[in-house]
Amino acid sequence: MVNVRIENATKRFGKTIAVNKLNLEVKDGEFVCILGPSGCGKTTTLRCVAGLDKFDEGHIYFNDEMVDHLSPQERNIGMVFQFYVVYRMTVRENLAFPLEIKNLPRDEINRRVKEIAEILRLSDLLDVNATKLGPAEKQRVALGRALIKEPKVLLLDEPLTNLDAKLRTEMRIELMRLHKRLRSTTIFVTHDQLEAMTLGDRIAVMNLGVLQQYDTPYNLYYHPKNLFVADFIGSPSMNFIECTLKRKNGEAFLDATDFKINLGDLSNVILRKASSEEVLMGIRPEHIVISKENVNDAFTGIIDFIENIGDKNIIHVKIGNQIIRVLVHGRTEFKLNETVYIKFLMNTFHVFDKKTGSVIV
Repeated sequence: MVNVRIENATKRFGKTIAVNKLNLEVKDGEFVCILGPSGCGKTTTLRCVAGLDKFDEGHIYFNDEMVDHLSPQERNIGMVFQFYVVYRMTVRENLAFPLEIKNLPRDEINRRVKEIAEILRLSDLLDVNATKLGPAEKQRVALGRALIKEPKVLLLDEPLTNLDAKLRTEMRIELMRLHKRLRSTTIFVTHDQLEAMTLGDRIAVMNLGVLQQYDTPYNLYYHPKNLFVADFIGSPSMNFIECTLKRKNGEAFLDATDFKINLGDLSNVILRKASSEEVLMGIRPEHIVISKENVNDAFTGIIDFIENIGDKNIIHVKIGNQIIRVLVHGRTEFKLNETVYIKFLMNTFHVFDKKTGSVIV
């Protein structure tokens, strides 16, 4: 077991800064996901931890040992790539191969192969040619080859991307079970927020080479630190409404042109923290109540579009020039062009500084 610490790390490719002054610590036995869109620096970070690439500035530590100068073999890492590779040999031979290179005793090799095969449910496939297996089974073989070395750190570079939706779900469960059993220090790179939210003890959200927020899945969802995280996390994504911060009788309210939101007890905090009057209000679709009947503090709108996604519906409500999405579970009797009333649940919305993108509340 080992903890991984990245200190003030920067990686450049020509004039492009792929990773910019990254500080990140993965605790002993923790499962951490690095999440972000393509080109955000997540895979570059993983490759530098592995020793396949090297940061131009900064350092990497395994426990308190600086490993910048060590090769991947010397760092004792296990790595599984997006495009899994199995050798044209049996599953048993695939699993044994990393140990045979180390010239371990045959008894030790057999013991480890049997153990990892049981963990990954490959015992009945040991004598099958690995190239004949299905995608999920091949991925388990690749994972087994990485784990059988008993690495200090397990690095997973989008290992589920090439599986179909059903197999991805099954493999997520496999990975969760595996980690609970082995408690290996794991860094998992993905662009899929569902994978990250499901698997990660903590998630490092990156964009354009910069770490945006490093936190638990719960805090990323309910307490985003900036506009990017709020927008990137969640499906359907958060509603963002351009507002002007105004004052009246010592209190503040958000003027969205077509409706106004009284900030009540939040007035003083928002007035003190906002860099200007231009702000964005963010609220998740599930934190909005929609009704056919008018209620206090509700806004009147017209249904513009309905997305039916099985057990839930996303209702697009038009208020003036604004489109606000509302999440409704189960069947819905709402119809296009119907007049409806929506109400924001208090203490669930966020206010972002439009200039900086930082959260105010």
